[in-house]
Amino acid sequence: MSMEHKKTIITLVILALFCCIPAFPKNLSNHGQTQVNNVFQEDFTEYMRTLQEKLQSTWNPPDFMEEGHVKVFFKINRFGELLSTNVIESSGNVIYDESALEAIKDSAPFNKFPENTIRDTISIKYSFDTILIEEERMNGYYELAKSYSKTNPARAIEYLNLAIDKVGGEEASCFLYKRRADLKSLIGDTQGAESDYEKYKLYTNNNNVRRVHLLKHISEKKPTAYTYHYLAYAYEQIKDYDNAILAVDRAIELTDSTALLRRYRDFLISKRDSLN
Repeated sequence: MSMEHKKTIITLVILALFCCIPAFPKNLSNHGQTQVNNVFQEDFTEYMRTLQEKLQSTWNPPDFMEEGHVKVFFKINRFGELLSTNVIESSGNVIYDESALEAIKDSAPFNKFPENTIRDTISIKYSFDTILIEEERMNGYYELAKSYSKTNPARAIEYLNLAIDKVGGEEASCFLYKRRADLKSLIGDTQGAESDYEKYKLYTNNNNVRRVHLLKHISEKKPTAYTYHYLAYAYEQIKDYDNAILAVDRAIELTDSTALLRRYRDFLISKRDSLN
C-alpha cells in the first residue's frame, strides 16, 4: 500500500486522558473534588480533541506494517511544552514505535491549558493504531475473509476477491494477494497460489522502490534518526545493502541512542556479505 493510501486509514484512540494527581488543596471535600474533576474534564474536552487532530495530521507510520498498535505515555506542561515521552506498549517493531514518538515530538508544543485549570502538567496515555481496511472502500470484505480463513478457506477466498475488486488499484492491494495466495495453497490450488504470490512480489517491489524515492526526499528535507532508519529499511527491502548501511550511518550520527542502530548495521553488513 502506498504511504498516501495508508495515511487515509489511520485511527488514533485516546486510551486514558489524565493520569496525574490534581493539585487540589488538602482540605477539599470529596464532593468538592468531584465538582472540580467534572469542570476539569469539560474544560479539556476541546483541548484533547485539538491535540488528537494535531497528532493524527503529524503521524507518518511506516507502511510496511499492515496492522500495528503502540501505546505511548507522554507529559506536557500548562504551556503545551513536551516534558517526556516513552513507549509503554510496543508494536513489536522499533520503526513503528519510533514513528509514534516522532509524531508527538513533531506536534509539540501543544496548545496552552485552558485558563481556568489549576494543573501545571497532564500525563497522557495515547494509542496509535493503523487499521488495515478502509471500510467504505472494501465494505468489510476483508474482515469476512479473515473470519472464514480457518473454517472455510474457499469462502474466505470469495471475500478476498471482492476486497481486491473494491480496493481500487492492484498495487494498493498487494497484501490481499499474499493472503489469497496462502488460502489457495491451503486448498491445493498450486497454480493460483503461485500466480498470486508473483503478483504480491511484483507489487510489493514496486511499492518498495517508490518508498525509497519518497523517503530519500523526506530524509533530506527532515534529517532525523527515524527518517534515515526507515530509509535504511526501505533500501533493505530492495536488497540495496550499501545504501542501507549509509542510511543507518546517517541515523547513528543523528541520535545518542545508537545501540539498536549499530546492531541493525551489523545485520545489514552480514546480509550484504552473504551475497558476495
